[in-house]
Amino acid sequence: MSWVTVLITYPQKKVPERWQAKLERLDQVIYLPFRVLKAVNLTNQSRSELAHASDLAISSHFAAQVFGQKLRTINSTAVIHVLSQKLVDQLRAAGVQNHIVVSAAENRRSLLASLRLVDPDGLYWLIGNAARKYYDHFPGHKLVVYENTWDAEHQEQACAKLRGQQITDVLVTSPSNYDRYEAVMNQLGADYHSAHYYVLGPGTGQYLTQRGLTVSLPDGHRKVLDQALSQIWQRKEGPQS
Repeated sequence: MSWVTVLITYPQKKVPERWQAKLERLDQVIYLPFRVLKAVNLTNQSRSELAHASDLAISSHFAAQVFGQKLRTINSTAVIHVLSQKLVDQLRAAGVQNHIVVSAAENRRSLLASLRLVDPDGLYWLIGNAARKYYDHFPGHKLVVYENTWDAEHQEQACAKLRGQQITDVLVTSPSNYDRYEAVMNQLGADYHSAHYYVLGPGTGQYLTQRGLTVSLPDGHRKVLDQALSQIWQRKEGPQS
């Protein structure tokens, strides 16, 4: 039997409860992040590089979590550049005292633009291993502080969860996230081209558009997750109530 399904490739616990309650009124919602995240143990050389950085750029919540929990004592003077107030709040809650600058919009493109006057020799991006190729053209150094893993066992688990689902709407949070979803759908022999896709920023939107997919981007620069969820709701149920 085929079920009409909305797929959220984002951890359910990070989706606001009010949105979880609203989405439960849709046909069926599956939360499947397509990732397993784990902090890495930095080498002595990497720790030394981090200690001497003048600026740090953080674009993901898990990178902020790793810095706040494991790395903040290595460098408490570097200016930290982030793409949302949520990341500021997360870092402050973890005890980070560094000066923090928030970009004009909640996406990597805006964060990158805000760094145009920063000396790239002293700039370090704190990223996951799977994201390295997407940051290659960014100025500054790339320091992998966590692993974004996905192996054959995880893929089989995802296949089992999505088998028999007629997925009509998909929230995608990153290019690597989409690549893993596509691999699962190909393994299942399932259609993924006719679904409607929602993203949190223009980089991921462009990545999906280049693959011939129908994509909706946030209308504004703030609260992009809320905007994406609202777009799903309006397409499925009409204007938000």
